[in-house]
Amino acid sequence: MLFNGVMEPFTRVEMPLPLGLGEGEVLVSLHLAAICGSDLHTYEGRRKEPVPSVLGHEGVGTVVAIGQGRKDVRIGARVTWSLVDSCGCCPYCTQYALPQKCENMYKYGHSLWTPSSAPDGCYSTHIVLRKGTKIVELPDNVDDGMAVSANCALSTMVNAVSHVKPGTRSVLIQGGGLLGLFCTALLREKEVQQVYITDIDPRRLQLASLAGATAVPAEEAGQYFRTPRLVDAVIEVAGSASLFPQGMNALRFGGSYLLVGLVHPDTRIDITGEQIVRRCINVQGVYNYAPWHLEEAVAFLARSGNSFPWGDTFSKPYALGELNEAFSEARRRTWPRVTIDCTAV
Repeated sequence: MLFNGVMEPFTRVEMPLPLGLGEGEVLVSLHLAAICGSDLHTYEGRRKEPVPSVLGHEGVGTVVAIGQGRKDVRIGARVTWSLVDSCGCCPYCTQYALPQKCENMYKYGHSLWTPSSAPDGCYSTHIVLRKGTKIVELPDNVDDGMAVSANCALSTMVNAVSHVKPGTRSVLIQGGGLLGLFCTALLREKEVQQVYITDIDPRRLQLASLAGATAVPAEEAGQYFRTPRLVDAVIEVAGSASLFPQGMNALRFGGSYLLVGLVHPDTRIDITGEQIVRRCINVQGVYNYAPWHLEEAVAFLARSGNSFPWGDTFSKPYALGELNEAFSEARRRTWPRVTIDCTAV
């Protein structure tokens, strides 16, 4: 299903499967995909991607063909994969532990489509994964619905939570969407004593409570987070720069502020260096994730996924041919994730 421009209808295109695979490439038959917030941003014009393109990077599927030299996957395996293909050779891959910023990075669901392109987005029946893409086989107790957002939302939050300092007892999460819900579950597993979520949406606050957080309406946060209720860390996943002062005010001296959701251009933050220095605040950006975070995400689902409120979080799947209707539903923001059945064309 092709993306043709901001707020334009998706159109169906049929093309043959690749006749052959390059070295290390893997052909996956897609089962289920999801509409990520970044896909919505592209569709609504908040971020710019090539046109036409096949959007979608959250997905689950079965390996149906493997190119020469690939030894880490098997035909018939049910898998998820890293949303970034990286070279494994540049300094970001080898020295800085930031393969998601690889100098030769390729990102699925973000490239120009041509009639000769290999399928590279998840709003399709198949996808070709490149040689430098991490592929993780899913255990039997992790079903497609649990795993569909593992390779974006969950892995990103595994990365974010890895930066939470040992001994942290209280965390404020700004944003009750899927990132915030996953963050809650991960922090609860780490036995963080008090996890708070703020949001403007009452339904999201209800889901946050189900996930194990203390839900605080955003309009009450300014009064709520005062001494002695200041927190050790704030994790921003709402994508709104206007929340930054609120988060700063909620932090104790020496606290940490992790910025995850500010990935679009309208994110200017109003702050003085003095505020950071005098309060000894650590501010850090967290962007996407590395392959080892994806492995940990799948391991988390295997050991703890059954405690997550899946039925209240993910919509029933729309058929791939109903992608326009699915995006309309996603724009209503009734569900943290709207899902797509890629086998139903």
